[in-house]
Amino acid sequence: MDRDFLEVVFTLASQGHESLIDQVVPLLKKSMGFNHDNANLILRLVSIGKEEVGYRYKLAFTFPLCKWSNDINDRPLVHV
Repeated sequence: MDRDFLEVVFTLASQGHESLIDQVVPLLKKSMGFNHDNANLILRLVSIGKEEVGYRYKLAFTFPLCKWSNDINDRPLVHV
């Protein structure tokens, strides 16, 4: 479902309706595979000259990644 909403974001941006993207952002669930789809969206936006839109929403769309744990008793990766 997120992929469909990201496609809507791309269409809005490519047609010059960047102000409407703010209404789509809350609908994103950030499910599995979201980071990959989001990266593809940003690359597509850059390729059509909409770098400012891609950069503006990079921070809003980014899902938290994992980080290394220094504790030997923890698993090697823990969610932030």
